[in-house]
Amino acid sequence: MTTTKPVKTAVDELRYGIKKEVSQYAVLTDPKHFDSWKSSFDVTAENQGIGELLDPNYIIPTTPEGLALFKAKDNFLYGALQMSKNAEFKKFVKKHTSGRAAYLEAVSTWTQGIIADLALERARKHLNQLSL
Repeated sequence: MTTTKPVKTAVDELRYGIKKEVSQYAVLTDPKHFDSWKSSFDVTAENQGIGELLDPNYIIPTTPEGLALFKAKDNFLYGALQMSKNAEFKKFVKKHTSGRAAYLEAVSTWTQGIIADLALERARKHLNQLSL
């Protein structure tokens, strides 16, 4: 009697490969720590096989299996983002039903804000030096 093993799909591999738990992700509590949070979050996502979703140039697959895998990864990413303790960041998560969309909007918005804050700080320092 021959028994055949069920064929594992890419979604099965995702679920049962590396132990994945949203509790392994860094939790954003304070916007001042956004850069370190992002670095830690990105590394964890990469190690858990969902890092490609964080790339703004990633193209969502169109095949049924590819789309099923994308949805499984996106749902997991959404769960990880929901762990945030920062009310402002949670607004991005609640606005979207996609983890990828929430992550990309939050990173884009906050990165622009950080760059603007740094430029403003440099300008203030420069003005202070001129007034001395």
